[in-house]
Amino acid sequence: SYWRGRNDFVRSLEIYQGLSKDETGQAIWQYELGNTYIQMGNPEKALQAFKQTTRIEPGNANYWINLAKYCGNYKIEVQETGLPAARQSLLIDQNNWEANDTLGWLLLILEDYTSAERFLMAAYQQVPDSAIVNLHLGQLYYFQNRSQQSSYFLKRAIEFAEDEALIQLANK
Repeated sequence: SYWRGRNDFVRSLEIYQGLSKDETGQAIWQYELGNTYIQMGNPEKALQAFKQTTRIEPGNANYWINLAKYCGNYKIEVQETGLPAARQSLLIDQNNWEANDTLGWLLLILEDYTSAERFLMAAYQQVPDSAIVNLHLGQLYYFQNRSQQSSYFLKRAIEFAEDEALIQLANK
């Protein structure tokens, strides 16, 4: 948002709170509220806003994926909220590579390596050139001390990465 980009979080918050009250059936405003709360350093309110997006549009896999990723990125309610959200996104769209990757990544965080591999490989079969999927597979094999496979997927992650942060993560 314009105001978030200018670090005017109060103004951004006012706008999105107003829009979410005026258009209660539009999950996008809760999504934007959540992003504003993240930038304001309020992870709990962000989580509540992202949960609200899934209540407003329960059939939208992207909101479930967003909620699951948020839980994983901020290590908040990974098992209680993130995992069920990722599973729900797959129930909605079983062919969604991002849903498979997100579920696999959360299982990796929770050290369920066998299940993680199943979902990450499903994502990999759909998008073998995805930097993030290759990164997650490389991390999985690293944690399993499978250095040859880890090295292979981490090199692929770097090859396909378009963002410097992902390249640095794969190089660690």
